[in-house]
Amino acid sequence: MFTIGVQNPILVDTFNVSPAGNFELKTTMPLEQSLFALSQENGPDVYLINDAPEINVYLDNNQYKKYKLTGSAASTQLQSFLEAYNNQYSVLKEKITQYDSALQSNKSDSMILVYKGEKDKSLKEINQLILSNIKQSAASPALSSYLLAKSFATMDKNEIAKLIGASTLQFKGYAPIAFLNNVIQAQLKLNAPNPLIGKKVPAFVLADSTGKRWSTDSIAGKYALIDFWASWCKPCVEEIPNLSKAIRDYKNKNFTIVSISLDSNLAAWKRTVKNEGMYWQQLNDKRAWESPIVKQYSMNALPFNVLIDTTGNVIAVNLRGRELSLKLNELLK
Repeated sequence: MFTIGVQNPILVDTFNVSPAGNFELKTTMPLEQSLFALSQENGPDVYLINDAPEINVYLDNNQYKKYKLTGSAASTQLQSFLEAYNNQYSVLKEKITQYDSALQSNKSDSMILVYKGEKDKSLKEINQLILSNIKQSAASPALSSYLLAKSFATMDKNEIAKLIGASTLQFKGYAPIAFLNNVIQAQLKLNAPNPLIGKKVPAFVLADSTGKRWSTDSIAGKYALIDFWASWCKPCVEEIPNLSKAIRDYKNKNFTIVSISLDSNLAAWKRTVKNEGMYWQQLNDKRAWESPIVKQYSMNALPFNVLIDTTGNVIAVNLRGRELSLKLNELLK
């Protein structure tokens, strides 16, 4: 039998099953609640939590999923959770596979959104299962830490951080939850969202190919994609057909695109615009990476874009390929 914590599992006891099928385990460690794995030779693991001095387990190795527990409320809840979670997680994997396959196929955007809706519904259901069990696990730090660890696979990181923060206050000094808190804080720091999300789009004024001045006021009240690129940037040029499709499909639905080139070579910029048929609004900032706009938009590579809503707020960053088409379909139907 092993105890599972923030380190590798620790062997705490071994046993032999009697001819009658009985066994008994006794251990004095650890003093605080922990998650234990009852491991059988050539058999599955049964998870237990030591929230009671005596726990009875009844199992048939031929039907191990139907084992019964008495004496431990936390272990019983964990068993019930795992049965529901394993079923729902199988469904979620199937929905994710269907959605990924649809993305790689030639299915229409509307059909892909159907698959996405089914995937999101399944994801929501499994997260609700985790949340409801966390609420019921208030008396057990070991069960809470296990459920919080499970949430990493499916839940939004900011939501996980809130849940772990609440559990940290509730179970002060409990090492497994403190460990999870360190992990999520490191992940949040590593995967911090673009600072523009949810904020007003930074304003600027630039000139088009004729020298006419253009400002962000021109797109007030519209959905707009502000796209930064350069003629020397191969991924930027490869993305042009997707931009052409987006403006073609949604230009009559209050959507527009504004492309800003960071080309210092104006001739190369104008030539690419003409050759690629980029007939939407084209601007240039020949200061390139020295432009203050680069800092305003937190850019560090090309291509780069932001999608804004009709109120001028940034709602997405770096949408490319099918992702852009799907997002516009979702917003503009």
